[in-house]
Amino acid sequence: MTSSRQPSRNSTSLALGAALLALAGCGGTSSNAINASGDAGSLTDGGSLPDGGVGMNDGGAGTDGGPGATSLVSHPQNPAGGLFLSSWYPPNGTDADEYAYDDFTLPATHAITQVAWRGGYLRGGSQVTGFTITIFPSLADGTQPQTGNPQLAESPLAAYKVTGSAGQTPAGTIAGIAFYDYSFTLPTPFQATGGTKYWIRIEGEQPSQPDWGMASATGGDGMYFRFQTGAARFSTIKSGDLAFTLR
Repeated sequence: MTSSRQPSRNSTSLALGAALLALAGCGGTSSNAINASGDAGSLTDGGSLPDGGVGMNDGGAGTDGGPGATSLVSHPQNPAGGLFLSSWYPPNGTDADEYAYDDFTLPATHAITQVAWRGGYLRGGSQVTGFTITIFPSLADGTQPQTGNPQLAESPLAAYKVTGSAGQTPAGTIAGIAFYDYSFTLPTPFQATGGTKYWIRIEGEQPSQPDWGMASATGGDGMYFRFQTGAARFSTIKSGDLAFTLR
């Protein structure tokens, strides 16, 4: 399935931003063949555990798919908090857009029928009006998804458009940031081959400066992949997984 997002109206500022970063010695590349890696801490720190309720982590109903639902992959939220931006401002995007990716591998071949995730708003911005869930293959060495600039045409394995807030449900507050649970039943199940690494990207759409992000999680390999539009740069971030569950 192919998605077709038009190039940003800020393509000139993208190029200038990338050039300035390169001069400063911290530039990157939007090529999927080169990976700039580095460390980055969580955007929030400390705090109390979410206050329960029916959510992604507590085995209840709601975004857990109901009693008896089988989780194929589960990355529960990090109790210390943390938020990794993954949102954009449609229809043309801005230099503030960011996209976060995380990998998953099923032990056996299985159809994925539902995706649940946890996220929040870094600065209390406008409510999300939709999401896109995209699944990509992995490069042969397993270090990153096989993808290019997300503002241009892509050729993922599957892409699902979510209209509305995906059942946004409060899931507690950590370090002053309110988190929410989301869930979406795939209209066409994704057939995942056992032992094969895939990458999932979930980005929110906001009608103003984007500040929605995925909650930091545990249960994976402790890192995720991101694209920063303003820097025109891909990078591997070694500070946590993304909070999602596949069923």
